[in-house]
Amino acid sequence: MRGLSSWLAALCTGARSDLIERDPIGVGLYGDICGFSTEEKSALLKSLKRSLSLELNQLGSVFQTAEAFGALVTPEIEPQLRDVLMDFSRKQEHQSFVNFVLRVLREGSPLPNLSGILLEIVRDDTWWPGINTSALYAFLHNCQDNSERNDALKALLADIRAGRVSDPDNSLLGPLLYQLYPLELPPSEVWNYLSDTKMQKNLMNEFLWFWENRLLVVSSDEQVASLLDHLQEKLPELRPALEYHQLEHLPLRLLARGLEAHGDKMKTVRLNNWLEVGSQENVFQARNRAEEALNSIRSWLGQRPEIQKAVIMEGLIRCPDCDKFWICAYRVQRQLYGACYPPDFGLWCLNQATGMVDSKPKAAEFLFGIAVEVHKNEKINKGLSLAVLRQKSKGRKTLRKVLELKLSNQTIQTEFSERNRDYIEKQRQKKERWLDYVRSNEAALRENRAPPALLHQMAQKYFGRFHNFISDDGPKAMSKRLDGDSGLIEAALLGLRGVIQREDVPGMEKILTLRSQSRMHYLERPFLAGLAEIERTTPEDSSQWDEDHIRKAIVFYYGVAHADYRPQWYDRLLETRPEIVAEVQVCFAVSEFRRGRLSIYKLWELAHDPHYAQVARIASLPLLRSFPTRCKLQQIESLDHLLWAAIQHADRALFQELIEKKLSRKSMNPAQRVHWLGAGFMVAQERYRDRLHDFLRSGRAQQRIQQLAAFFSPINRIKPWLEYLDISAKEYLIRIFGSAFEPYDWKNESGFDWNPPGEVDFELIRPLINSLENTTDQDASHALKSLIEDPTVTRWHDLLSQAQSAQRVMRRDTSYHHPSIEQVCKTLKGSTPANAADLAALVLDRLQEIATEIRKGNTDDWKQYWNEAKGEEPPTPKHEDACRDALLSDLRYLLPPEIDAQPEGQYANDKRSDIRVSFSGFNVPVEIKKNNHRDLWKAIRNQLIAKYTQDPKTNGYGIYLVFWFGRKFTQRDSSGTRPADAKELKRKLEATLSRDQSLKISVCVIDVEIPD
Repeated sequence: MRGLSSWLAALCTGARSDLIERDPIGVGLYGDICGFSTEEKSALLKSLKRSLSLELNQLGSVFQTAEAFGALVTPEIEPQLRDVLMDFSRKQEHQSFVNFVLRVLREGSPLPNLSGILLEIVRDDTWWPGINTSALYAFLHNCQDNSERNDALKALLADIRAGRVSDPDNSLLGPLLYQLYPLELPPSEVWNYLSDTKMQKNLMNEFLWFWENRLLVVSSDEQVASLLDHLQEKLPELRPALEYHQLEHLPLRLLARGLEAHGDKMKTVRLNNWLEVGSQENVFQARNRAEEALNSIRSWLGQRPEIQKAVIMEGLIRCPDCDKFWICAYRVQRQLYGACYPPDFGLWCLNQATGMVDSKPKAAEFLFGIAVEVHKNEKINKGLSLAVLRQKSKGRKTLRKVLELKLSNQTIQTEFSERNRDYIEKQRQKKERWLDYVRSNEAALRENRAPPALLHQMAQKYFGRFHNFISDDGPKAMSKRLDGDSGLIEAALLGLRGVIQREDVPGMEKILTLRSQSRMHYLERPFLAGLAEIERTTPEDSSQWDEDHIRKAIVFYYGVAHADYRPQWYDRLLETRPEIVAEVQVCFAVSEFRRGRLSIYKLWELAHDPHYAQVARIASLPLLRSFPTRCKLQQIESLDHLLWAAIQHADRALFQELIEKKLSRKSMNPAQRVHWLGAGFMVAQERYRDRLHDFLRSGRAQQRIQQLAAFFSPINRIKPWLEYLDISAKEYLIRIFGSAFEPYDWKNESGFDWNPPGEVDFELIRPLINSLENTTDQDASHALKSLIEDPTVTRWHDLLSQAQSAQRVMRRDTSYHHPSIEQVCKTLKGSTPANAADLAALVLDRLQEIATEIRKGNTDDWKQYWNEAKGEEPPTPKHEDACRDALLSDLRYLLPPEIDAQPEGQYANDKRSDIRVSFSGFNVPVEIKKNNHRDLWKAIRNQLIAKYTQDPKTNGYGIYLVFWFGRKFTQRDSSGTRPADAKELKRKLEATLSRDQSLKISVCVIDVEIPD
């Protein structure tokens, strides 16, 4: 376990960059876990839960080694795994851990008894998207009965299609298709499950893999034929789905295989149906992804000229004799997929046209037009010439008109081709002139006196269009632009390297002046290209540059638009010369403020990049002082970056002084004032809370609260922002935001949205509530209670109540103290209980005494739990309340007089147990169920544990009591079986508890079955 503990510790502290590569945690760990005892495996499962519940993204490394943890999955820890899967909690950390457990369940030995629970998770849409899919894979691994599994999968498939089970991204549908097609789901039905569901476009999951690959791989030749037949029937409704999922190539691949297997034996009518499947406009767009299939189709048709002709004639016969004929006719032509026509194709078209000019005039025009178009094509114009065309069209006005129009269009096409050739030639000449210009300046480039305009052009080629220079891309780009001329390339790179030494490079003030005039200097890009070239070839320490050189480099870097280019020399300056970087940042940003720029380079980094901490400490306050009092709404994002930078790094007293000075300016627009007040609230909550509250409520409250939410939004705030707030401040923000926003339910949304409507919910309010939940301070309890009672946040009542219950459990566990020696001795002597544990043990002992008396006594006490028989009808069990009252009467008699036992004890959130036994400030709930109750297998968790034992006065102790009336009355468990007797029921109920729960939750089954 020592190596595993180190591995988990490294995982949780983030020191895991190369852990998977160098750690034998794959094979080695699997072998280690195999040797663990049941207790050690249980401890490891708990350790994993603690370690992996910190952040969801930490699961990534563990998922890579889930196979190793498969050794955990053994029948001995099935109860603990069942406990994890049946836990009603939907908190982030629990859902993360359940996802991991489901992944591990796919690797270990099958546990068929868990298959029912896994199928419930698949169908339960209260889990995160993705967990349902993991549960389905786990079900497939653990359910060993093929017939039972297939029945369950077909039922699930039907429910998904009917909308009874949610599957927004087809992540369930994919594995189902893999499992059921073609044996359980025939080709005639499989197309029903291809729809344009609004899943994230280009999301590659098993659903798309099925249609991309598996469908063809597992289909026989006969099944391919059936697929094509049914696809042709459903094509109009399937076309949007094919296009949406970029599956336009699928019909082509099916067609290629179908023609090879069946094409020569088919009638023309059916063959045309198939060819129509692959010739639609959207399908043809897929030719790059199905080139092999297209080549196969073309080859097959090209080798069968008579079939080509039959296909065309059959297709034209199908075309309607109206204006839509021409669209249809061109589609018929596409049904040949560009196959090579036979040598006499042109002449055949001409003969067919002249033969049907009276009966099918539109078809005749179409075929005659093809003949005209190909009459100069020597490969397919055998026996055809312009003279033949003129002679055949003589006396036929329709055909003569087509002839003249086509000849005219061919003239236009020839002219277009000539113009295109002219354009290409002009571009070639332009490039040649530029190369001549570079050659004429080769010496100037080598001597560092080249014209700035030429160097600017060189730098543009060096960095590329998006200025995202990486590694050797610059020299490669130069080589391509200079046609690989090694001499010119060397001169160009020398010229760029020399720019940084040129005397005509402007200083920072000149650069900013030009930028304020929306102009730029020709040497800006060449200067950066020169630095990049030096860094690539002979790296030097930028911290040793003189200050003027540093300022030029930074201001050029800030001023030239680029993608994610961050040179090493700049990172070095951030570390060693932050005062100069801060100076340039201030000068540059202030100039941008004056220009009214909406987005200013590098302000985001001041608040979010730890490498900018020193720069932020120096620059944040000067930049905030210069920020315009009146600004555009889009500029507030830049203000937020500066405010958060100051919150983290600036001198607190000077920052507060600046906040006061800014807030005193009456000209400040309301939106900006909210953000300044928000910053004040972060650094001095008591001082600014009332001012913030009054301002939010004094005007357009909803808009101002939205601005405050924007200040705290994920884009602007830093990750540990909650650390800056005390409990009362968190309570205040929950109250403010909770009154303005409602919880976001992802189940109501389909697809994937980078900015979901509930962003404020997930990223702001829930973290605040979770923070109170995870604080054991009494003030946090008061805050949660106050929020629950606040009518302005009723929409958050459920989440707040859950947090309150969880917080009570934490407080109870942390505040528990072991009894003193005096209390222990007193309890051992049979006196009153010293704590909830003693009270629970005493009550359980008395209940077992009652159970023994009922079964073995001579007073027939079991009768008080049954209704008397009426006539020939057998006796029936009494109502649950009547059973409880009878038991309570006996229990009171056996308990000491100081201990109070009452029916329907009240607990947290107005929940009531069947019996509450209490003494000296602590109590034990007893939840009662008859063995025929529909919640028999769930109530121990969903009622006793979830609702009653969370009361701090119970210290987590509780008793689950079941009356056994006989096997025929008993509800089936998740595996579909009934316990044989009361003892087996007790064992099975205890098996549903985790090890921790079994320490405080007791199960008592009282056998009141009518004796034989």
